[in-house]
Amino acid sequence: MPKLKTLPHVMLLTLSLFYLQGLQLSAQSLEELSTTVCYLEDRRPVTESINGKTEEVWLREPNSTNYRPKLVTYTGTGFFVRGKKFGYLVTAKHLALNLSPDSTIRVGTSNRNESLSMLFGALRGNIPFPWLHHGQVDVSISPFWLSPDFISTYLGKHLIEIESLADQADCPSRDVELTTLGFPWGLGIGLDMFSPISKVSKTSSGLMKDEQGVRYFMLQDPSIDGFSGSPVYLMPGLGFVGGGIQSKGPFKCVGLITATKADTSGGKMAIVIPSFYIRQMITGFESLIVTNATSSTGGAVESKQD
Repeated sequence: MPKLKTLPHVMLLTLSLFYLQGLQLSAQSLEELSTTVCYLEDRRPVTESINGKTEEVWLREPNSTNYRPKLVTYTGTGFFVRGKKFGYLVTAKHLALNLSPDSTIRVGTSNRNESLSMLFGALRGNIPFPWLHHGQVDVSISPFWLSPDFISTYLGKHLIEIESLADQADCPSRDVELTTLGFPWGLGIGLDMFSPISKVSKTSSGLMKDEQGVRYFMLQDPSIDGFSGSPVYLMPGLGFVGGGIQSKGPFKCVGLITATKADTSGGKMAIVIPSFYIRQMITGFESLIVTNATSSTGGAVESKQD
């Protein structure tokens, strides 16, 4: 994690935390939980390495002098987490590395039937770095100010609490169903539509470890293009409540979809990064911010956890 310079707007923290006490998400159904995810999209020029230099590829129609850049579209899913000091956009690192400040974020409106868009640069504001990338796992987070106007206009109750993330590397039981929410193939999103796609599966492994020591677990089913960065939720105790299927217990975000493992026989299984890594990044960043802010003000900023 990079060492940070002292950030401005330290006084906004108190205001933001006070305002957001009434904006905590209390999801009781998968329909409500679908508001926590967002659609990420960016179009970037195609590049090639020529003689050691990176060059953009441009296209020209035959017998024409008009050129246009060849573009590639990157899409995926992200979700929002409310930390103690900041809000965070969370997604897979391999997707975040291809998102520019001009990339588009689409979230659901308050009625959950339509979407509205904002630029990633507007979400980040004046925070001096776009992403924090984990050094080992496929996870990135982007902190943003929890300003009241911004939250009420764009995010509302779209943030899950950091306590919904695992506090240790763990794997759900193979006996429970897990739900992935996202936008495979770009489905479920449009100007007049916001309907994240849900996919139910079960774990097919215990907690595993790769050669770098990174922990992960696998699902019985493969992931789908566009699910990268999607949260994987555990909704225990589903049952009929008030005429609908609702959760009888608190939901948990158990991980993030990173990739699909496949072989030449056609076998495929999704790989999930435990949400412990996300929580670890957020708490580490916020501890660093408090330390820097306290140092720069001679101890005037209180460092206790709210």
